[in-house]
Amino acid sequence: MKQVQPLVLERTYAAPVAAVWSALTDSAQMKQWYIDWKGFKPEVGCEFSFDANKNGTIYVHLCQVKEVIPNKKISYSWRYQGHEGNSLVTWELFDEGENTRLKLTHEGLETFTVFKRENFLQGWTHFVNTALLEFLSKSNSNMDTKPYQCRITVPPTQSKTANAIADVSAWWSRDFEGASRKVGDVFTVRFGETFVTFKVIEASENKIAWLVTDCYKHWLKGNKKEWNGTTVVFELSAKGDKTQIDFTHLGLVPGIECYEGCQDGWNFYIKDSLFKLLTEGKGKPNTPKAER
Repeated sequence: MKQVQPLVLERTYAAPVAAVWSALTDSAQMKQWYIDWKGFKPEVGCEFSFDANKNGTIYVHLCQVKEVIPNKKISYSWRYQGHEGNSLVTWELFDEGENTRLKLTHEGLETFTVFKRENFLQGWTHFVNTALLEFLSKSNSNMDTKPYQCRITVPPTQSKTANAIADVSAWWSRDFEGASRKVGDVFTVRFGETFVTFKVIEASENKIAWLVTDCYKHWLKGNKKEWNGTTVVFELSAKGDKTQIDFTHLGLVPGIECYEGCQDGWNFYIKDSLFKLLTEGKGKPNTPKAER
């Protein structure tokens, strides 16, 4: 069997190593953001399991702890009862002062016939970039845990407003490829070296939501894929003869590296560019140098 590259995800959290380690190894905390494992203990040799329902079929996950270095590393095998294949999941923590960098590695995915690599990527991306991030944020009483939000009110109807939002190149970036109007559509916006790829997960006159499936923010010093697994949401509601847009970027919270820069970006593109598109008929999207 041809060996493939392991799946690797990294994320930096505004939390000390001890807090992240507890979230990864304390059963009471794990079930709040991750999985309610049966019999889990952070001890080498410990066997544990959990059941998952996929399309009406129950898959029993069987795991065994292989390595434990407190506050630094924990590894466990991961396989499915009655199915071929075995893999290894490793969580590594790196102390960066007030922050902690996490590296997740899942090796051996090519041995499975039950699930595809894409299934694991989607699941791990959610846990690393959304679920654990939100759990740690809520656990830190000294930190503002609210994601970025803003609101604008515009004259067009909800239907026309939703259509304008979906016209991404008219208000966000003219360097655009793909489709962005229907559930399941995939599109990419680029800003020089930086790019973000989204999948449309909701699309109606009342709500639009885009899930970040890949990104690269060249200007970040740490994790340049910090947006992966986050979701941008536009909620539309009628306010008299106008439409109110409540915008939220789930996963973009104070404490992560890109927060201030991304907050400034959204303030401009939502409050200025999108607002002008909906009130004056012309937005102020990013324009590639070749078109200037």
